[in-house]
Amino acid sequence: MADFGKDLARKLDLASRRANAELPRALMRAGLVVAGQAQRNVTGGGSSTTMLNVRTGRLRSSIGAVMVGRHAVKVGTNVVYARIHEEGGMIHATKTIPGTKTGRKWLRFRTADGQWHTVDRVRIPARPYLGPALEKMRPRVVAIIRQVYSGPLFVGGRGA
Repeated sequence: MADFGKDLARKLDLASRRANAELPRALMRAGLVVAGQAQRNVTGGGSSTTMLNVRTGRLRSSIGAVMVGRHAVKVGTNVVYARIHEEGGMIHATKTIPGTKTGRKWLRFRTADGQWHTVDRVRIPARPYLGPALEKMRPRVVAIIRQVYSGPLFVGGRGA
């Protein structure tokens, strides 16, 4: 019985070391799966009110995954306008247009139809791409992580 306990302890220790070694790679794979879906979400499917109007592809190409420590992965982007597109919100003017005498601050922009607009604020509708990517890829993410814990030592097969 003592040999069984020592053997079990050795196998559990080995399983734990293997899982700790494999988990960061699995997390990164899972993060890249979510990032890839988020990139597709930026432009794929949906109406003009749910899709972003891609001009340069900067937001889409900036979406990625990075490890945060050994046991976490972060999926996102460093593009400053990414959050307003994900969550929506109000943008308020911060600059005075040269040549105006009122001193009021204005936003000036051109829409897809070529028309110029001058306003003091504009509401950007939420067009989420990151949150839906995680939801859509959740089964794959779970499967990737589950693989780390499904080797012989974890499912009752032959140990090392």
